[in-house]
Amino acid sequence: MLKKYGHTTNELEEKILALYAKGVSTRDIRENLAEMYGAEVSPTAISNITDKIRPLAHCYAIIYLDAVFVKLRREGKWRM
Repeated sequence: MLKKYGHTTNELEEKILALYAKGVSTRDIRENLAEMYGAEVSPTAISNITDKIRPLAHCYAIIYLDAVFVKLRREGKWRM
């Protein structure tokens, strides 16, 4: 549905961004849109849409930490 006096809807663009955020490739997004909506969208157009969110990656740093905590028993005593 378009808002009052609206000319376009961003529904298709939002679907493309949602699929891209899930890690789906541009070619797979194209195939999904063709199956779901019958819309033919070029991989270049999809790349242009996804380029809108790529600049954010340079602004935000993410650090992933992983650790394993193991209790060891040596000489009858628990050690950490």
